[in-house]
Amino acid sequence: MLSEVSAKKKERYKWIILLIATLSQMCATFVTYGMGPLASFYQQKYDLSQFETGLIVSAVNIGPIFSMLIFGNLMDKYGERWVVGLGSILLGLNILAAYTTDNYFLLLVILASSL
Repeated sequence: MLSEVSAKKKERYKWIILLIATLSQMCATFVTYGMGPLASFYQQKYDLSQFETGLIVSAVNIGPIFSMLIFGNLMDKYGERWVVGLGSILLGLNILAAYTTDNYFLLLVILASSL
């Protein structure tokens, strides 16, 4: 009886973890792939040229390229759960900071530091 209850809890736990991982990946993907369409709004807001608008999309992809080197080592040391969870939280905070900024250069810096 006890092992049956434990098995049900494990089964439920797997689905909860899958849901959290899926939501985390969905949000991270929205940031990376959603910045292209959002860049046109930044172009209007800051009166940017096409080149400057392209820099927004490029900046959001620079951060993950360099952070993969760091996070790969951290995952080996501490496990995927903590590193991916912390990375998702930091990504959310960066995008929140990007939303609140009114300076184009600062926006590029924030997006480039997105993990």
